[in-house]
Amino acid sequence: MVLNLFILLTICSGIVFSGSESRASDEQLEYRLKAAFLLNFAKFTSWPEKEIWGKEKFTFCILGSNHFGQALEGIKKKSVAGRPIELVYSEETDVTAACQLVYLNISERRKLPHILSQLGQKSVLTVSGMKGFAKAGGIIEFVPMGTRVGFIINLTEAKKNELQLSSSLLNLATKVL
Repeated sequence: MVLNLFILLTICSGIVFSGSESRASDEQLEYRLKAAFLLNFAKFTSWPEKEIWGKEKFTFCILGSNHFGQALEGIKKKSVAGRPIELVYSEETDVTAACQLVYLNISERRKLPHILSQLGQKSVLTVSGMKGFAKAGGIIEFVPMGTRVGFIINLTEAKKNELQLSSSLLNLATKVL
């Protein structure tokens, strides 16, 4: 399974955005890559039993503008920790209490301090492409690397939230805080 993650992330991070493609196509490809990353982030993270036990579904919450379009729809057929995935799209921050993974779109930048404080030390994996997200207290930040996508991990925040990130995931990160 670790090899599968390595292969997928290597392929995803190595895909080059062509200058001849339209901006819309570039964005669609970017969000398809991010969807694949989100699924693998979830698969290579361990939650405390108390957070998973008794829950029938693994909930991915997307806060703010939905730039993913249909990119996340394919992961609804997958599972995390033996549970089917439920996708929740919302502009409301109170939905985060029911989520195991929260992706914050850049549209939520002004609300970021409020959202992160609301989550407190709950066992929620937070992910975003906002610049400075990991330093602000988020757990995984997507970062552009030229024509590729990389990610920064805030291991201190993950530990505070009782999340264990696999060593394979940590080794693939661009940077670990």
